[in-house]
Amino acid sequence: MKSGDELNGEAIMRVLVHNKEYEMRVSVKKGKKEGIGLMIRKNGTLFMRMMFVNDECEGETVKKNEYGNIVLRGRVSKGKKEGMWIKYDDYGNEIWRGLYRNGKRYSILKEQEGMKGFYSEVSMKGELLSVSEYDDYELLRDGRYFEYEDGKMKRECEYKNGVMMRVSREWTEELMIEYDVNGMRVYEGGFEGDMINESVFFCDNFYNITCVSMGNPNCVVMMEEISRKKALHLGPYVENSKYFPNRINMQLCHVVDRENIQIEIYERGAGYTYASGTGACAAASAAHKLGLVGNCVKVHMQGGDLLVEFAEDDRVFMTGPVVYIGSITLAENFFA
Repeated sequence: MKSGDELNGEAIMRVLVHNKEYEMRVSVKKGKKEGIGLMIRKNGTLFMRMMFVNDECEGETVKKNEYGNIVLRGRVSKGKKEGMWIKYDDYGNEIWRGLYRNGKRYSILKEQEGMKGFYSEVSMKGELLSVSEYDDYELLRDGRYFEYEDGKMKRECEYKNGVMMRVSREWTEELMIEYDVNGMRVYEGGFEGDMINESVFFCDNFYNITCVSMGNPNCVVMMEEISRKKALHLGPYVENSKYFPNRINMQLCHVVDRENIQIEIYERGAGYTYASGTGACAAASAAHKLGLVGNCVKVHMQGGDLLVEFAEDDRVFMTGPVVYIGSITLAENFFA
């Protein structure tokens, strides 16, 4: 002890970590470590910075290499790793990040491709647990949070500074339940009516969707680039999403200009489809509602083109060619 008081003052201790000796400098009150503790290498560089409360390591802990770069950071509670920890290489590049509970790592966080600020949480067994938005420091959940169970989305929540503020949606086997900001249930059921340009999480990313009914439910996903491959990949997730308990048709839509759109179609119960009249009208209607096209738009599909027009009273008119495709012969007992 610098002061000569064995129970109070600034203390300098010798500690061993992985068979290496370091000097710890920390305040002591009534014989217990309190406040900021610094572990120093023999060459005088900082090895680790930590906090002590009542002799236990508590709060943020940072480990640095000999060049002063952070190589590990996280939080400790009652002397055990808790919450998110991040490991870096000597040049500051992230190696991994994971979540700890009671001193044990139980999941790994991976940055969601194409989703800045979002991370997917995967268990040590490889199961998806959640996808969540994090704060600017990438340490605390802050924003939208999607919880999974057995590979299926169970609830959507909102977090602020690491604290869950509310549940906005939940899914059961058959129903989607929505709550307002006060936690009151405002909807229970499947897709009904229109959903305009809403950001929704499917499969591995957020997509802006517009849902319209043409007598059947349709989910139109606006994209800069579309393809059969994308429709085949995303279609099953949209069709069977818990947002739509009764399932739904999907159209990927690319707006070429105010008079032309291209679409790829994935129909519920049928899969990838080369052309569809209701699908063409649904995609054109969605683009029209968003103000992306005029009152007359040509819809280009793998199976051909259709012209869709909008009347002032919101009626939709579809025009297309009559083309010979082929002929079949049916046995007489087919009609029996």
